[in-house]
Amino acid sequence: MRRKNVISIIVPVYNVAEYLSRCVASVLKQSYKDWELILVNDGSTDQSGTLCQQYAQSDVRIRALHQENQGQAVARNAGLEAAQGEYLAFCDADDWLTPDFLTQGLAALLESKADLVTANYYHYHHNGQIKPVFNMNGPEGVFDNRQAMKFLLANEGTSSSVGARIYRRELFEGLRFIPGRLFEDAAISHRLFQRAKQVAFLRQPMMYYLKREGSTMSRRDQQIRLDELQAASERYWAVRQTYDDELATLAFASYLYDLIHVKECFLLEDYPLTKLAPYETMLRTELAKYRYRFWQYLPGRKKIEAGFLLYGNIGLVFGVKLMRRWRKK
Repeated sequence: MRRKNVISIIVPVYNVAEYLSRCVASVLKQSYKDWELILVNDGSTDQSGTLCQQYAQSDVRIRALHQENQGQAVARNAGLEAAQGEYLAFCDADDWLTPDFLTQGLAALLESKADLVTANYYHYHHNGQIKPVFNMNGPEGVFDNRQAMKFLLANEGTSSSVGARIYRRELFEGLRFIPGRLFEDAAISHRLFQRAKQVAFLRQPMMYYLKREGSTMSRRDQQIRLDELQAASERYWAVRQTYDDELATLAFASYLYDLIHVKECFLLEDYPLTKLAPYETMLRTELAKYRYRFWQYLPGRKKIEAGFLLYGNIGLVFGVKLMRRWRKK
């Protein structure tokens, strides 16, 4: 059953008892009241599951789903299957929304007739520092499919995160998060942008993203980094096959950027570099196509690191060793 004008907010929950109340409170404080909150308890071993049930009993707009631990992608998919709203939004259990997120986001979506609206958001660091993720002079307004994809690839005004957005439900027809992926946002975000005929951008931050030590996305976990590369590879091929040469070049630069980042993490943590071999082979195979036009899309420091990556690892290894020494001090 689909409920008109309702926004379904899907929140996967796993061992976040100390953060969940702030997330739920931010939904309850929304100026737009026609929402449903779906809390998906993914086999938590702390009090998170009990809290989900208590919230569901306190407000008819809140539902609690419980499943064995299967990962965030499966939890989000369960939320999608249960959602009854005409529109969809996602929030992690340790993040929270600004009071007018739903009001302003839905207004932008309806006025522009876009398929999704994406907003800026804040990074809230564990030391209390708060700063917008994207430039406050970044893109704002309604953009067609190609321009929106260009912004996504360039990380201008939006990122691979599925949060801080409101989607028309139709975008998810036949599309789900990939089970087992730890970098599931990046694996689906470009596909959503591919499907959207128009995307509305808001400069105003509409969500707080908690940067906490030890969280899944903060660790240099080997599998997370490999999933990051896999998503970057899939994004590159999707863009190369669908869009023009300019966007393919930008997607290649984005892939190279991610490969540099992942290789740095592998060197820092002494992970086996052999696992990166297929991705480096792909890089070198595709390199000739762009004749170094991709350099313009890399920031200064990444140009140097890209040179090390393409022409030998000595400089990259030396730099990482210095970083290691600095971390030990």
